Amino acid sequence: MAGVLGFVLIEIVTLPIWAVWILFRRSRLARHLARADWPWLLVGAIYGFCLVRSIVVGPPLRLASFLTLSGVVPSGTLTAWAHFLCLDSFAGRWMVRQAPEAGYRLSPVLAATVLFAPLGQVWFLLARRRLERP
Repeated sequence: MAGVLGFVLIEIVTLPIWAVWILFRRSRLARHLARADWPWLLVGAIYGFCLVRSIVVGPPLRLASFLTLSGVVPSGTLTAWAHFLCLDSFAGRWMVRQAPEAGYRLSPVLAATVLFAPLGQVWFLLARRRLERP
């Protein structure tokens, strides 16, 4: 039950932020969310909860467990998902802050980042100079 709660909480925090950034790029709320620290403090705390829970409740974790998929999946799936959402959202925040005047030109890059983070980040880095120009 606690794992489901962690999953729901992390989704409730991150997905609306992505929606604001993608759909309402020039809004005051989008700018506020890009500057605010509280969403990432909250998501980081949820991640910490999931990590501690997976260590306490799951099978014993060893360093070797992190080197194989079969070692990570049984106890770390929710923790990994929280990890991805936290870092992907932080990357989105960085993009919004790097290109504040990009407007809707940044929306496809943000959508690619929320769905396929590394590809969205590469796209942003390649297109950043054009996105930064108003």
